[in-house]
Amino acid sequence: MTHPVHEPPTVLDPGRRRPAAAEVTELDPGRSRPRNDGTAFTGTLPPQLDARFTVVRVLSITSGEADVLLVRERVTDEERVLKLYRYTGRDQNVREFLTHKASRHTVRVFEVGADADRDYEIMEYLAGDSLVEFRATRPAGLDTHTLTDIVQQVADGLTEIHDAGITHRDVKPANVLVRTLSPFDVALADFGISVYQPEPASITDTSGTVRYMSPEFIAGGLVSSAYDWWSLGVTVLELATGSPLLAGLDDNDVRIYVTGGPINVQQVVDDRIRLLCKGLLAQDVGQRWGAAEVGRWLDGESPPVPGYTSVPGASEAEVPEPYVYADTEYRNRALLAAAMTSTWETAVAVLYGDDREPLERLEQWLRQYGPSNDGRRDNRKDPADVRLLRLLRRIAPTHPPIYRQINITWSQLRTLARAAVAGDGDLPEIVDELWTYQLLPLLSHGRPEPGLGGGDSLDTAHVSWSDRWQRWKALVSSVSDADARARLNLRVPEMRRRTLAACLWAAVEDDAGRTEIRRNLLARERAVRLPWFSDLVRSPDGMWAAVLLSDYAEDCAEQRDERDRAEAERRRWLSRNRRFREWSRRQNRPLALSWAVAGVFVLGVFCALLISLSDVAGRVPNSTIVDAWVATVFAITSTLTFESVLAWEIGGRFHPRYSILGAGFIALGRAARSIRGRGIALGVVVGVLGGTYILTVLAPVVTPLVIGGAVIIWTVVRYVDWCVEREREQADAERGARELLAAVRL
Repeated sequence: MTHPVHEPPTVLDPGRRRPAAAEVTELDPGRSRPRNDGTAFTGTLPPQLDARFTVVRVLSITSGEADVLLVRERVTDEERVLKLYRYTGRDQNVREFLTHKASRHTVRVFEVGADADRDYEIMEYLAGDSLVEFRATRPAGLDTHTLTDIVQQVADGLTEIHDAGITHRDVKPANVLVRTLSPFDVALADFGISVYQPEPASITDTSGTVRYMSPEFIAGGLVSSAYDWWSLGVTVLELATGSPLLAGLDDNDVRIYVTGGPINVQQVVDDRIRLLCKGLLAQDVGQRWGAAEVGRWLDGESPPVPGYTSVPGASEAEVPEPYVYADTEYRNRALLAAAMTSTWETAVAVLYGDDREPLERLEQWLRQYGPSNDGRRDNRKDPADVRLLRLLRRIAPTHPPIYRQINITWSQLRTLARAAVAGDGDLPEIVDELWTYQLLPLLSHGRPEPGLGGGDSLDTAHVSWSDRWQRWKALVSSVSDADARARLNLRVPEMRRRTLAACLWAAVEDDAGRTEIRRNLLARERAVRLPWFSDLVRSPDGMWAAVLLSDYAEDCAEQRDERDRAEAERRRWLSRNRRFREWSRRQNRPLALSWAVAGVFVLGVFCALLISLSDVAGRVPNSTIVDAWVATVFAITSTLTFESVLAWEIGGRFHPRYSILGAGFIALGRAARSIRGRGIALGVVVGVLGGTYILTVLAPVVTPLVIGGAVIIWTVVRYVDWCVEREREQADAERGARELLAAVRL
């Protein structure tokens, strides 16, 4: 298996992330996500592959996708081609097809798998060149007989691929490899961007080689088997003429040319090959030749060739003065709108960049068609993409509903909303713009074209979307868990966009889709076992909030399970150490008594200080001061007695949780955890100290008695708390013993 050196490389969608990116973020919907650092092959295979193969040489290193290596199997000494992707998680349907296909004209794949976060394919080694090198040696083009053989063999491979519901998406001379020259035998290779797409549908992943992309894919991302037949048509045209299609043009020019009108095939000399090219390169996807027509052509028949069609409105009268866009002159506004739509990013940069001249020149050019009747004004504060859409709708009101190169149809809205909820690429931003600037009613006037859907019912979708959005606040208030409810905060831009996407999804999803979503949510509900999540899942409206909160629910369940595991481990520890803890409690009674004495001593010093201050103040007679000292001695003695009994009973765990000093500091610490808490604590302390001082000055006998009584009551409270904790620990220890016994029996 070899790879060309002159063929243009497969271009990845600008919205996709390379494996070298730090975040796992955001790839096109349905594409695999990179798991490793994205580095190229360095000479060392992943461990399992390294044990089976030795590297002979590097055949190709593609910067964004995979390393292609010629390897030798250690056991059999046979040479194989190893394609080592830079990610895992490729389309399982494609992988399954590769290992069970039957056609000889697709490269034989012996094995697909994953090793060390990298997918791989082990294929047969074809020593011949690809058709790129084969074409380079025949600048005048291949002969009709050879071309017919190539078409027959590639068509055989494509037919099997399409029967399996797969679109190859990268048919080109570089991916058609020569197995043998006599007889001439080729095989189609490289399924790196192939997708399982049994029915035609628009996708947002624009990976591929622009020169071989079909017009419906360039304009609206439509993928079907017709895509591959177009690519085969371009391949045949290049092989017949001996040179690449539109050589010298950049990708933007190619897009404009392909979507703007029919491909010129008059340079093909042979009538039969020219007929084939016309059939395969029909712009109308419904009239393009497929397997049946190619089969008839191979049998010598001449299936009807469809008339070349362009975009609607292309036949209207041309204006005298042209408008130059991307180095191409346009005298027809429908064709200009189609060109700008297919090169959206370029149009945004040209018209809404720093230079205002191109937009002013376009406005002047449009005056040739008469005054505009739509009444829309260009708001410079709006995003450039929105401004471009409004401009294009003014130029071509019935152009297919395309926004930022996505064909916006009712069915496509489901895919768009689902991917935006997942946060894929810039799709959340697109959904936000559709809502904020009310673009769906504007797009609803778009008519369908071959390969592109129309805007039917998009205005209805917007109404349903608005209704869902209005009901969202009531839905959020019904979430019973406060933390989960806080997660749905619309003030957070990311959550607002995901919520908009969820409301859109709810507005356009059909019954079958809702049933599937609920089935998946019920499976998650059984796994997480959270009451608030179960309530949402079982509510027709709440299920959409459950979609947004699924990951959070799993995190909560994981944290709960972690706490449960920690509690179970603690119970077992209590069971194993029950006797030791009781021994430690008794042995540390002297230490507990010392903490009790220290705490009572501090109280005694405090009371003595207050009485001394009262004596200095001179507000009461000396006899009252003497009585106060007697009361202080009585209070300290009583307090010491109660505190010592408590310390003796609790033992080793008396401090810091149950001692006067430890418990007092813990209480103050809790009050000082926030700025507001510190302020309150300070105020309370100052107030208590001030009140105590005033009470002592006026009635010094009362203060020690009140303090002593309060401490004695607090002693009783602490004893009750300790008894409750001890009973709970004993219950946990007994439960832990039962769990340990059950584990031993298992």
